[in-house]
This record gives sequence, C-alpha cells and structure tokens, in this order.
Amino acid sequence: MKYKKMATLLTLLILTMCLYNSSLICKAIEPNGVEIKPILSDLPIIKNSKYFDLKVEPNVHYKIRLSVKNNTNKSVSIKSIVKNAETNDNGNIVYNNLSKKNNLITSKLIGKNLRHYKLNPNQIKIISYDFYTGKKMIRGSELGAVITTFSSSTNQNGIINKISYINGISLTGKYIKPNVKNIAIKSWNYTNQNQSYYIVLKNTTPTIFKNLNIEIRNNKFSKHFNNVSISPNSQFKLKIPSNYRDIELNKTAVKINGFNVNNKYVDHEQKKISFRIITFSIVVGLLITLTIRRKIK
Repeated sequence: MKYKKMATLLTLLILTMCLYNSSLICKAIEPNGVEIKPILSDLPIIKNSKYFDLKVEPNVHYKIRLSVKNNTNKSVSIKSIVKNAETNDNGNIVYNNLSKKNNLITSKLIGKNLRHYKLNPNQIKIISYDFYTGKKMIRGSELGAVITTFSSSTNQNGIINKISYINGISLTGKYIKPNVKNIAIKSWNYTNQNQSYYIVLKNTTPTIFKNLNIEIRNNKFSKHFNNVSISPNSQFKLKIPSNYRDIELNKTAVKINGFNVNNKYVDHEQKKISFRIITFSIVVGLLITLTIRRKIK
C-alpha cells in the first residue's frame, strides 16, 4: 500500500512537471500578438495566387504593400528586408541572397531595402516597397520575399522574443513553361571526409520548379529525393552517402520526374575555356594565313 501511494504521488509529480514545462514551451513559441497581411488589391496578381505573384510589364512601377498590426500592450520593433530566392543543398527554396544582379528581384527595387520601425500597442503600419521592371520585358520569373521580423522584450530580464514572417514575391514577364530538360548536371564529386558523392544540379532557365522527384541509381546504390523545388537560375547540390568512391557518372542514372539528365552534363567554366581556346586558335590561324599571303605577293 505504501509503495502504491508513493507511485501515485510520483505520477502526480511527473504530470505536474510536464504541464508546467508544456506551459513554458507554449509561452515561448506562441505568436507575439502581431499581424501581417499582404495587400493584394490593385496589383496584377496571377489567378488564384495568395501572395505577391505578379504578371508584370516592362517600364512599370509596382508597389508591394504589407499591413502590420501590433495587438499587444507593448511596443515592438520591426525590421523588414527584401531578399532574393535561392536553392539550398536540400532542394528547398530559401531567401538569403542580397545580390543585385540583373536577373534577381532586388535589382528591380527602388529606394532603401532594410527598414526599421517601432510599433506602439494596437498601432497599424503600412510597409511598402517599390519595384521598377525596367525597359526590357522580364524573361521568365524573378523570385524573392519580404522578410519581416518583430522583436519585443518579454520580461524584466530583457529576454527578446522574435518572430519572422516571409511574404513571397514573384515578378513574371514572358512566361516560360517549366521543363526538366533544362536542368543540368554541373558537377559530380566524391569526398573521402564525408564518404559521400555530391552532385550539383543547375536550373539553367528563369523558371521555378516545384515538387520534383529525383532518382539517382546505379548497381551500388539508389537514392531518391522527393518534393524538390528549385528557384530560377540557381544551382544546388545533393548528398549521396556511399562507401564506393570509384563510381562514374556515365554508369549512373540520374532521373528527374522520369527524364534522364545524364546527357545534360555541363561544366560552364570548361565550356568558356574551350570556346576561348578555339577562338584564339582561329584568330591566330587567320593572322598566319594573311602574313603568308602578303609574303607570297
């Protein structure tokens, strides 16, 4: 009987601790009372899209607006920034790139990118970004996002609670239909340190690919990657653990949605070097031919 009472007390103690810990966890991860909504009205939103998925024209300004509201009884700090999309090594689209290259969405941004605001309790703020498409039609899509981070002090110890929201932006000019034939193998390497193959795949077009199924198979191993997404004009690598380091690419089947991409192996740097060598050889050959003809005359 004594042991039964002790067991009951121990069970109650454990349950109490679990409930206490779960309340702490919930408190730590619950939303901090802020709202953010994309304002899609008056924009050429592509049908059925619920984010800034715009069908754009050349030489036009498009204003992206977000409504943010502080529902708490404390002031919160806001940081917003636009970043380009890229593909991480797991085949997921992420937003970490701040480059301003011509084919990236930040190159269309007018004005300051990084913004800081302070929002009082129950205050509403409209954050807007101006994008100018330029004189030429955008070929395909340029993909990015507005990342909005809210910060507030949660208690007297000064612990900062942060929560971020990602609102996607896509500027599509001339539509290009996704075609897995435009995905190429850029490189194929084995590392002894990780005992793995790394295959680098490159999306050679300004097109977004979603939910791809990739199969890599030979007589030594088989590896599947599901629900892979690739941002426009980006590359990423897939890791394939293997103890067999002497496997050649031409003996391995690499299929994307059933299409064999082995014959799409490219190394752009090598191609550039080869092109320069051929061009140089032709120019030298022409110069030698002209010199010989002049001497004959």
